[in-house]
Amino acid sequence: MRGVLPGRGCRFGSALRGEWIELPRTERSQEMFKGVFEATLDDKNRVVLPAKFRNRLPDGMKLEDGFTLTRGRGGRYLELHPTPKWEADLRRKNSQWQEHDEIADTVEAFLRLYCGGAVDVELDKSFRFVIPELERKDAHIEKEVVFVGVIDKIELWSKFRFEAWREAHGHQLAAPRLPTKPAVPTGGEVVRGEA
Repeated sequence: MRGVLPGRGCRFGSALRGEWIELPRTERSQEMFKGVFEATLDDKNRVVLPAKFRNRLPDGMKLEDGFTLTRGRGGRYLELHPTPKWEADLRRKNSQWQEHDEIADTVEAFLRLYCGGAVDVELDKSFRFVIPELERKDAHIEKEVVFVGVIDKIELWSKFRFEAWREAHGHQLAAPRLPTKPAVPTGGEVVRGEA
């Protein structure tokens, strides 16, 4: 029998011939949330986390570790993050931001709104979680919820808002380009405004 399981240290070779080559453990590729799924809130404002997302948690995370629910960009949707990853990422970004005094007020305001509005979410035995009333109202989620997997987070949209966003932006399937630095003259070149 031959085979290698990616992401695990293992032996490769043939048990029948007694030949084995030890391969070191390699880092498994980071799991990624992707896909669009629709769900319905029950009478207690609970919704079931889709199985596709439950099965794609970041390395080492368990469902029992919980999730953090925050407001998304512009308040149009909510974001569901695996709590350990969300906290680690936010700490890393905050330490980078602290190195730049010129953005201290912006960072402080962002963290106050983003972290202040964050809610811990736990799944019950049926993989349901409650969307708190304030967050639900902010995102205009009434009964129908659309889950959108976006790499390391899950967006929760009201069905109406997601369909409107998709109608307005669905045709723009082009990867964003990073801004380019303006060309710096190296000497002897004519720059606009100069003669």
